[in-house]
Amino acid sequence: PDGLQTFSSLDLVARETADCLGKMAVAGNSDMAWKRINLKVLMATRTKDVRTKLVAVEVVSRLADFLREDYNVLIAETVPFISELLEDEEVAVQFAVKDFAKKLETISGEDLGQYLG
Repeated sequence: PDGLQTFSSLDLVARETADCLGKMAVAGNSDMAWKRINLKVLMATRTKDVRTKLVAVEVVSRLADFLREDYNVLIAETVPFISELLEDEEVAVQFAVKDFAKKLETISGEDLGQYLG
């Protein structure tokens, strides 16, 4: 919708930070590194700040893009955060996390709806 803040409408620093964090996680090349970064970024979604939530969702979305099927090991810890964000008061956050959830369904081949009660 018009006037809705989205990740792409955020400033250059936010976009570059998301890209950098995603690439750093992939460079770690281990499940443990991916899990640490994924969880730290997801914890940032528990703020009141919409900008931070949008950047965090974009970071984990890019991480999923970079890792593809390797992101499957992170889905179980990610689903509770998706569930919380789907109920966020900001519509922009809801839209962003819905897109992310669809991406995870494509990557995993599973319908996550059953876990997003």
